[in-house]
Amino acid sequence: MKSKDTSKKIMIVVCVILVTIVLFSNVAWCIFYMKEKNNLRHSIMPVTQGDYYQEQLALVNNYELLKKEIGSTVEYEEKAKYIASNLDRISYQENNKAKKEVPFIKQNPDYPNGCESVSAVMLLQSYGIGITVDEFINDYLRKSIIYSKDGDRYGPDPRSTYAGDPTSETMGFGIFEPGIQSAIEKVLYDKVKEGINYNVRGSGQKEPLEYQVARQLPIVIWATTNYEPVNEMWTWRSYNKEYTYTYPKNSHTIVITGVDEEYYYVNDPLQEEGNIKIEKKKLEDSFDSLGRQVIGIEMYDIRELQQGGEMKGLKW
Repeated sequence: MKSKDTSKKIMIVVCVILVTIVLFSNVAWCIFYMKEKNNLRHSIMPVTQGDYYQEQLALVNNYELLKKEIGSTVEYEEKAKYIASNLDRISYQENNKAKKEVPFIKQNPDYPNGCESVSAVMLLQSYGIGITVDEFINDYLRKSIIYSKDGDRYGPDPRSTYAGDPTSETMGFGIFEPGIQSAIEKVLYDKVKEGINYNVRGSGQKEPLEYQVARQLPIVIWATTNYEPVNEMWTWRSYNKEYTYTYPKNSHTIVITGVDEEYYYVNDPLQEEGNIKIEKKKLEDSFDSLGRQVIGIEMYDIRELQQGGEMKGLKW
């Protein structure tokens, strides 16, 4: 009897030791992962301080370096499984079951350089928000002039402010994700109904496009007008001459409405109709070259959540 009791105690001690080792190793791995992530981020960021576009490219590079140097994380693997298991749900197969009904708006002739605002309005309207492009540009979009003096171009920080005039063919440059996200948040603050909560998400961890569309559709992304990687830049100095900003030529903003094994389906405001298809690799490369910028909206009824409902996109 004593022998059995002793064996049981030994097994318990061994189990406790094993659990402790596993927990310790997981904690150690997490500390290592975060340390490496911060080291990479800090080694890249000082070079790009003040230039949002270069910062985003550095973060994309950071993401890819982490995958290469540290290997696939549990989180990465889980996302891959999620995409595989949900491909049918997010695809355009058969009856276009996953097709998101997103109103299509052309940017020409009224907004020749207003793709960001037009795409934002398409996204908002897909959630039932009553807003026009004119209202978005005039009442919610932060914008400022861009001008030349003594051979130099001067303008605002495009991370927060539209550089130029989106209704001008020659004096409209653009704005990046944070500025459009801020404008969308202001619209929702003014227009959502009582009892509806919302979240406007950005590019966050700089995940590849396939993960973004697996998580949610529709979404707004930054790409290029020809869906090729960026190869030319505009530059201008801040008004106080402290910073130089980089802005990709042919930068373009579109709404992704669907995906299948070969194509993404998009509402491109430069086209004549919505839901055109773009080869996946082609759009992914263009998206990467713009720093993987993305905006999505989540809406949910607080009362439903309180009764055990799920958070999901909501139209009214």
